[in-house]
Amino acid sequence: IAGATAIGLLLLLHPFVFTRPDLMLRDTRVGDFGLAMKFASGEYLQPWTLVDTDVTPYLDHWLELWPLIVGWPLSLGFAAVVGLALWRGGWPERLLAVWCVLYFLPVGALPARAVRHLVPLLAPLSALTVWALRDLYGAVARPWQRRAVLGITGLVGVHLAFLGTAFARIYLEE
Repeated sequence: IAGATAIGLLLLLHPFVFTRPDLMLRDTRVGDFGLAMKFASGEYLQPWTLVDTDVTPYLDHWLELWPLIVGWPLSLGFAAVVGLALWRGGWPERLLAVWCVLYFLPVGALPARAVRHLVPLLAPLSALTVWALRDLYGAVARPWQRRAVLGITGLVGVHLAFLGTAFARIYLEE
């Protein structure tokens, strides 16, 4: 029963396995299953270094990886809210910002450029962004300024919705 369920789920989630089985045997690109099987069986040896030779420490992680994860508006916003939290935040915000900085110091120095290294920063930086927008909303007194802050918050939300939907599209295509 477990084997039949696993095969059924595989065919349901990846119908191209049934409709185009030749894709499973393809070995032309690094991500191909056929090439992975050759790696596993020892037919094909590849030196693996986990080093990207063109990485500029810290800068590439912030300017190349964050835009892939959350887009440019939040990439720049995340840098701003860390600075704002260190400058004007209370103890919780400063503690969160210090944790983000201490985490990023060794990760940003890595010679490998991988999104998985920055994902742990996503939740604390998002929390700091919410704090900064809430603090900004409370700091402005005029109604048009409050509407502007709410507009910025709405634009960030719409941006994330579109970015998330666009990213989820990779699961709809082969």
